[in-house]
Amino acid sequence: MPGIQGSVGPENLLLGRLPVEAYGLLSPSLERVRLTQGRVLHEPLRDITYIYFPEDAVISLMSVTEHGESIEVGMISCEGIVGVSAILGAMSTPFRAIVQAPGTAMRAPADRFGVLFNGSPSLQAIIHRYLHGRLIQLSQSAVCNRFHTIEQRLARWLLDSQDRIHRAIFPYTQEFLSDMLGTDRSSVSLALGLLKRAGLIGSTRAQVSIVDRKGLEDITCECYQIVRAEFELFECS
Repeated sequence: MPGIQGSVGPENLLLGRLPVEAYGLLSPSLERVRLTQGRVLHEPLRDITYIYFPEDAVISLMSVTEHGESIEVGMISCEGIVGVSAILGAMSTPFRAIVQAPGTAMRAPADRFGVLFNGSPSLQAIIHRYLHGRLIQLSQSAVCNRFHTIEQRLARWLLDSQDRIHRAIFPYTQEFLSDMLGTDRSSVSLALGLLKRAGLIGSTRAQVSIVDRKGLEDITCECYQIVRAEFELFECS
């Protein structure tokens, strides 16, 4: 289904910042797709066929070991692009891209967007600025996972999620959170309990809600503000 379906303009902020001429050339190749929670968009080291511009969906980039352990190293929503490696000459990535929160996204063939990227200095400038923020996010994730407590990391992760989908209630199970945070379920359960007793969140077996956002911001690590500042130009509204 070629062309943009049911929209007068892009809801993805990076897509909306494209130069008019670049967007005009790309728009016939764009299609809107609905992404369900848990859908895998890209597998590690597999060719990237499509790039995605999430609208209200949230995509997690997961690093997965050979034994099946996983941890989130990046989160992408309406501020960004999934599959950017394909337009930089690398047709695969070591990360799995999986839908964290369901919603819609625009997608385009990776080779088509790559042609536009190579021929447009203004488009390259926008993508390079975005990639700078993505690099900071990946680097800060390594710092956070090594030096900060599970409670701080969980608080940061919930704040990141709310920034992107603008809801205070999330359908996240303890198993799901343990995959995202790269830790065992018992550690996640203890962290949830601590934040709940502090009056910062609500938690059931299949749902987490933010009760006191300011309180979460007070206890999370500096990683949250460092990464958020990098994406001010592409902040979801």
